[in-house]
Amino acid sequence: MEEQLLKFLKYCFMAVMRRLGIEIKAACKHFVCSLRRILHLFLRFLNVFKEDLPEDDIKQKVIDLRKLIREDDKLKNIRNDDTYLLRFLNCTDFDVESAFLRVQGFHNLILENPNWFKATSPLDMQNQIENNAKAMILEPDRDGRSIYLCKFGKTNGNLMEQVQLDELWFESVMDDPNVQASGISVIMDMQGCSFKSFQWLTPSNLLMISNIANLYPCKEIVYHVVNTSFWVDAGIKMIWPLIGDGIKEKVKFHFDDWSSLHQFIRPEVLPPEYGGSAENIDFEQLYKWLFLQDSIIRKKLEYRNLFQNSSL
Repeated sequence: MEEQLLKFLKYCFMAVMRRLGIEIKAACKHFVCSLRRILHLFLRFLNVFKEDLPEDDIKQKVIDLRKLIREDDKLKNIRNDDTYLLRFLNCTDFDVESAFLRVQGFHNLILENPNWFKATSPLDMQNQIENNAKAMILEPDRDGRSIYLCKFGKTNGNLMEQVQLDELWFESVMDDPNVQASGISVIMDMQGCSFKSFQWLTPSNLLMISNIANLYPCKEIVYHVVNTSFWVDAGIKMIWPLIGDGIKEKVKFHFDDWSSLHQFIRPEVLPPEYGGSAENIDFEQLYKWLFLQDSIIRKKLEYRNLFQNSSL
């Protein structure tokens, strides 16, 4: 849709320029540079408008989606409470058919890859959580997305465990209506990473990560890469061709240019290490907050055991 609108708007612009007798080449140079950004903001405006549905309409769409799920034998044992279904509706602009396809795709991924999608909880992964590598910062970015910090130089464990850990942090905020409507910004801090850090990023693992990113029921996930090094840049260049175009469009490289990062995330919510004016991140306080949700998150994910076992 975006590409079609881009071509249409470019055609209209050139027609207007000709009508006004303005030099097209000079005018287009600035126009083409800014058109994609303007169009992206315009589409975000349309999405916000779509989300501002009457409450009764939203309730009916939840009912319609639940009906489709209950009629599907494979999906009969998944979560179907309102809050969970709203995740899928929000990320598909409340189109029930699209939301149902997203439900099918995501849960097929869970069925086919049970080792990546375990019914775990924060206390089950306490050792990984307490190494101060990942945390959900309880402040939004400029577009209202929650901010998730990943310090990849401090992570330990294999890639599957890291994905499970990410999901636990995501689960801590995904039932928030604001997060469902806006999405999540991920700060990918590469400081301390070496070329060996990319050993887990095999073609099959990259395909899995791409599938998860494309099917996970979140409105939008934007990735901000900071603190890269020569070796990290080399590793990124190596895996970049294997990453899907949809994800590439969401990746922003800031290196150590904090003014670039601040265009998306206000410095007032970032600690000094990212050029911000907020206090240093209190990881201990954040993971205690996550541990308090242990029973809630465990209950949210426990359906997977029955869902996966019933499909054997």
